[in-house]
Amino acid sequence: MKLFWKIYLGVLVSVVTVIYALAYLASRQQLGTLEERIVEENRVVASVTAKAIEVGLPSLKWPFVSLEALSKRSDFLFWWTVSDGTIRLAHDAAFMGTAPPADLPPIDASSSLPQVVLDRGRNYGVVVCPVQTLERPMTFWLGFSLKSVHDSRKRVLLLTTAVALGAIVVLGLTLYLTVEHFIGPLQALKTGAGIIGGGDLSHRMEVRSRDEIGDLVDSFNRMAQSLEQTTVSKDYVNAILTGLVDALIVFDTQGTIMTANPGAMELLGYAEGDLVGRSMDLIVPATDAVVKSSSILEKGTIRNHETTYTRRDGGTVPVLFGASLLEQANGRVYIVSTGRDISDRKRAEQVREGLIAELRESMAKIKTLSGLIPICASCKRIRDDRGFWSQIEHFIRANSDAEFSHGICPECVSRLYPDYLPKK
Repeated sequence: MKLFWKIYLGVLVSVVTVIYALAYLASRQQLGTLEERIVEENRVVASVTAKAIEVGLPSLKWPFVSLEALSKRSDFLFWWTVSDGTIRLAHDAAFMGTAPPADLPPIDASSSLPQVVLDRGRNYGVVVCPVQTLERPMTFWLGFSLKSVHDSRKRVLLLTTAVALGAIVVLGLTLYLTVEHFIGPLQALKTGAGIIGGGDLSHRMEVRSRDEIGDLVDSFNRMAQSLEQTTVSKDYVNAILTGLVDALIVFDTQGTIMTANPGAMELLGYAEGDLVGRSMDLIVPATDAVVKSSSILEKGTIRNHETTYTRRDGGTVPVLFGASLLEQANGRVYIVSTGRDISDRKRAEQVREGLIAELRESMAKIKTLSGLIPICASCKRIRDDRGFWSQIEHFIRANSDAEFSHGICPECVSRLYPDYLPKK
């Protein structure tokens, strides 16, 4: 809604300011015209009266009828005839014989031309017209009120303010509905983008208008559809990571772990979330440079590297380590690593190596005889490779680890030692 209020208040203030400024300028022009008209009327009246005084003075005839009519004007304040800085004749006898008040606007008494001075702060003006006489110089002063201008100014100000307030109400309501028409779909687009960013690629927006906003909603829905067809959902990826038996750990170029799947937690003995934010140095051996971030960044990919992971309880587990780089659209690089538990394989290898060692030891103790062995058909002596004939026991003892113990079979006993046979 921040954009809504920015647009709403910006447009509202701008339009109201323009309306108020135009109304003010128009009223100012009207007030200026009114003021000019009042000033011009009093200047003409003062000039005519001064001329009448000038004509009547030689015969001592004052235009009292004109002066009395002048005193009845709605904007009349005073009239004086001034000579040598003293009021000689006035509409009010209290002024006669006194000097004009010092707080009047500055007037050049020696000027031979009519003068008009205004005091807008106190809402009055004075017209001073010279009267030509044979004796001493004389001037006729006519004071008039500008209260009607002041009242008109107040009325115009109130009217302008009322117009501005009315414009605020009408324009505010119209502008609110207009901006809401455009901002509402944008807010919905923001919400929809958040839903899609959260992994729900099936979300779609309802098209409520066939203007540019409707076109934008159409484009958004087409984008969501394209993403759904071409992008693997977050739930799908999470399901894969959760079901992955191997330990999958993602860390940044500084070695800080960003995420670890349940397989890694189970293999290393940590609870969910315990590894996030910690260093890979906690897991991999310090002496294995291949699994360090700098080495992976340099090589780009590591495959089938045997190393060990350190468990939470301090024990170690042999793993088959692999890693690759994952570069994000914002330019950040992460390292995706996998570790497959090869404890069973290592134990099998140890058993195999033990069996091989035992077999080698047994084979080292066994000598076998093979091939054709020449033996005498009569005395049973055997001829060796050098052509010498030796007793069969000597030959076997020399060519194998077998030992002989001598005895005599029953047939030989009966043939050689018949006297030792038991009597029947």
